[in-house]
Amino acid sequence: VAVRTFAGIDVLDAEDGSLSFQTMYDSAFDDLGFTAAGANDNVLASYVLQRGWWDGNQGTFSSDGELLYAVEDAGSSAAIPVPGRPFQPPRKSSRLAAYDLETGRLQWQVGGEPGDFAAPMAGTYFLGAPLPLGGQLFCLAEVKNEVRLLVLEPRSDGVRPGVEEAWSQPLAAPNVDLARDAVRRSTGLAVSYGDGILVCPTGVGVYVGIDLAARTLAWARKFEPKGNARPPFPLPVPNPNPNANRAGWRDDVVLVDGGRALLTPRYGNVLHCIDLRTGKDAWEKPVPREDGLVVLGVSDGVAVVSGSAKVRGVRLEDGQPSWKEAAEVGAPAGRGFLVEGFAVVPLATNEIAFVSLADGTVASRVEGPEGVELGNLVPAGDHVVSQSATQVASFPLETPAAEPTPAER
Repeated sequence: VAVRTFAGIDVLDAEDGSLSFQTMYDSAFDDLGFTAAGANDNVLASYVLQRGWWDGNQGTFSSDGELLYAVEDAGSSAAIPVPGRPFQPPRKSSRLAAYDLETGRLQWQVGGEPGDFAAPMAGTYFLGAPLPLGGQLFCLAEVKNEVRLLVLEPRSDGVRPGVEEAWSQPLAAPNVDLARDAVRRSTGLAVSYGDGILVCPTGVGVYVGIDLAARTLAWARKFEPKGNARPPFPLPVPNPNPNANRAGWRDDVVLVDGGRALLTPRYGNVLHCIDLRTGKDAWEKPVPREDGLVVLGVSDGVAVVSGSAKVRGVRLEDGQPSWKEAAEVGAPAGRGFLVEGFAVVPLATNEIAFVSLADGTVASRVEGPEGVELGNLVPAGDHVVSQSATQVASFPLETPAAEPTPAER
């Protein structure tokens, strides 16, 4: 079980929760002048708020089952004034590191600050954890004020583990400097893949589809642009939504299913669905976000949206509601997941709600185990792992019997 902390990554044994290893110390604390004697309470509170609740870049990672990939040393997502110290703008570079999941050893790292002893790809700001695919890593990064797709592959010199750039593709040229764009720095952008197409969000409203086999541009779209980001190639630009809620979605992860892609611009106020091969709109019009925070996943052609008080289903075919009414569950305590027949949602009441995917009714509510503060949930075999602001816990969770679908009825 891999867990992000405020200072790095802990990897725990799934059986008993014992610590297997910890990654290197994150130097963001040093940027803010934290010392062994303590820190200014306001500075610390600002840092914890950013890192713990909003920073999806350093808050997520990926794995191919052998290595754990994480963005490190990216600094704070926005500038934090420190009393008695000169103003320090956020960093414009970060590191991508790979750790062996068995031993915890650092296998390689790239990026970081330029200098005499700089690592390969110094000056690169990685915008999120990479997608491992076909023995390569597909990363979104900003290089010299340009958002790019970087494709890395293992280095084959036989001396020491490492990676090198196999090829890259420019995606967008933001007009807002990275140091002043907290959303772009902290969204946690990741490449998605399906049907031979790589879908690349950029954090500035531009989405790009890349044909992986041909390494060519398949399509490019711009939705609800933030500022006047200009892509490096012509593309249609629909009118921006003047009522876009910049609190918006909690991440910009593209979900791919059945030849379609669901887009949730973090600063946007609607859910878009496009054809994966052409990039054209799959629905007559996008679906309002309402109170939606994240799309938990897609099951049997239904996208399940978890919000600040409700869970609702949207048909992937046409964007219409799949249930008569949204499920009223109350405020979530974190991100849930889908299992056979149900959406599993942790609640602020320290309950777990099971929402039927057949009709949207709340099948049951289960009290969280005694002493466990519920947070983000992930399934792990016959157990569920929960991570809250203060603890990580693993416990068994039995799902209720699934309701029959309308076809089964």
